[in-house]
Amino acid sequence: MSRLHSITKSCATVFAISVFVFMGSAQLASAAGGYASSINDYVHSRMCESFARLTVGRPQLSLPAFCGSDSSRPTVDISASPTIITVGQSAVVSWISGSATSCAASGSWNGSKALNGSESVSPATTATYTISCTNANGSTSDSVTIIVNAIPQNPSLAFSASPTTITQGSTTVLTWSSVGTTGCTATGGWSGSRAVSGSQAFSPTTSTDYGITCTGAGGAISGTTTVTVVPALVPTLTFTATPSNIMLGATSTLVWNSNNTVACVASGGWSGARAVSGSLIVSPATTTSYVLSCSGLGGNTQATTTVTVNPLPMPTLTFVAAPSSILIGATSTLTWSSTNTASCVASGGWSGARTLSGSTIASPGTTTTYVLTCHSLGGHVQATTTIAVTPIPMPTVTLTGVPGTIQNGATSTLSWSSTNASSCNAAGGWSGAKTLSGSSIVSPATTTVYALNCIGSSGAGSATTTVVVTAAPMPTLTFSATPATTTGTSTLAWVSVHATSCSASLGWSGSPGLSGTLIVSPATTTVYVLDCHGLGGHVQATTTVGIVPTLALSFLSRLGSAQVTDETNDVASVSSSPSVPDAPSAPDVPDSPEIQPENEDVKNEITSPSSLMKQLRSDMAGRARR
Repeated sequence: MSRLHSITKSCATVFAISVFVFMGSAQLASAAGGYASSINDYVHSRMCESFARLTVGRPQLSLPAFCGSDSSRPTVDISASPTIITVGQSAVVSWISGSATSCAASGSWNGSKALNGSESVSPATTATYTISCTNANGSTSDSVTIIVNAIPQNPSLAFSASPTTITQGSTTVLTWSSVGTTGCTATGGWSGSRAVSGSQAFSPTTSTDYGITCTGAGGAISGTTTVTVVPALVPTLTFTATPSNIMLGATSTLVWNSNNTVACVASGGWSGARAVSGSLIVSPATTTSYVLSCSGLGGNTQATTTVTVNPLPMPTLTFVAAPSSILIGATSTLTWSSTNTASCVASGGWSGARTLSGSTIASPGTTTTYVLTCHSLGGHVQATTTIAVTPIPMPTVTLTGVPGTIQNGATSTLSWSSTNASSCNAAGGWSGAKTLSGSSIVSPATTTVYALNCIGSSGAGSATTTVVVTAAPMPTLTFSATPATTTGTSTLAWVSVHATSCSASLGWSGSPGLSGTLIVSPATTTVYVLDCHGLGGHVQATTTVGIVPTLALSFLSRLGSAQVTDETNDVASVSSSPSVPDAPSAPDVPDSPEIQPENEDVKNEITSPSSLMKQLRSDMAGRARR
């Protein structure tokens, strides 16, 4: 074993000298990677690692004494096989340590590990495995990375030509895009290697098939497209000017559109290369012809259009003020309209540039003349208008009362109006601010003078009116019952004048109206009273309906003939039948005291019992005659 140690130390010395000569001192220090600060330390460390590998699985072998020195740090080496895998595959991570007392994993794995060993791993993505081994002098780490590739996918390819049909001499663009490939190869109408995606323009003279094949880890995929070439068409061209007739200084728009062409050239009233379709605004000073020639694969075409230029007409202008006469402080509207003009300028009572047509409000303090001048290429025109300003007149006020004469308690309507006024106030029989015109209902108790004063910017005006109040007339009333004596019904009739309401009492009640009739059927002789009121006072009237007693009717009904005598003892003989003897006279009924009414005007209208009997006798005599 001592011989093995000796050989090892000698080999280490030779190895160190060789490395120094071959790499140079700077490269050697870098190669040590931090394991030793000198060449001998580096060699010593690497040699001990080699011996550590030899002792794995060989218990009869042990590390040389110089590898187990208490002053050395542990060594560790980790590796993976394979280092590149596909998702789902596994790799084996192996590690060997020297002079270590323990090892621990970190990075894509973890936990305590044996001093030497291996482990199968299956990372889903690229992973780095680190192991750190430790002894009393420190620790040493080493890492290995396993690259994980995605599962190869089946390649895909999109391949097209745009357009697929072209005119002879035109161009088409081939476009391709592949996924899951590493390269492509062109076939058919083109050839050579191509990128996995791209585009390329071609101008085939005949119909051509283009192919492309792209390959990748998942296999190969191909695509084809055909470009159809048709003969070139004869070019066509439309060329117009709108409008074709213009005034001097105006514009016209040239519009052209060609088909089956590749280039156009202008001549005549314009020049230079033009797009195959387009438009252009022109403003020729004289009548001008514009020529356009276009060429294509199928030949050439030419078109001409003419813009006729007419002389400018003279400008026209209308200019008015409405109203042309105003009161001071009022406004008038200036309105103007021009034709064939390019600009207008104000002067006189106003100034500044104006639109070609328009209006504005003016309020001059005195009579003012306004001037407007409009210009154009054909000349200029001028117009004036005058606003006459007059002073504001004094306010005027009218005030009337209708009717002008009323009875006490009635109403009159005051109506008023004003001009050139800004406010009005009442005085006399009324007061307060009033509108400039209006009406109001009044009911004075006596004759009253009403005044209205209105104020304007130029002064004040006033007006008065008198409402004469007269006493209301006394109301009158006629009231009667027909018939006054009855055995059944009687009709009450009444008429009032100058009354506003009537009320019934005694034999009846309520408000019967100012005039009317009413049928009554009293059971006994009844007095009816009617009171009517008006603005001039009130009046009362009564009437009585007399009822014939039942005893008298029974007595008279037994008479075959009757002899009726009045208070003068005049007798009338009545024969009800030639065979019936004269009947005795009806007995006199003593007079009853008369009912005295409150109103003397109706005193004679109340019938006493004696009067009733006289009336009864008269009625019976008349019945006998019939």
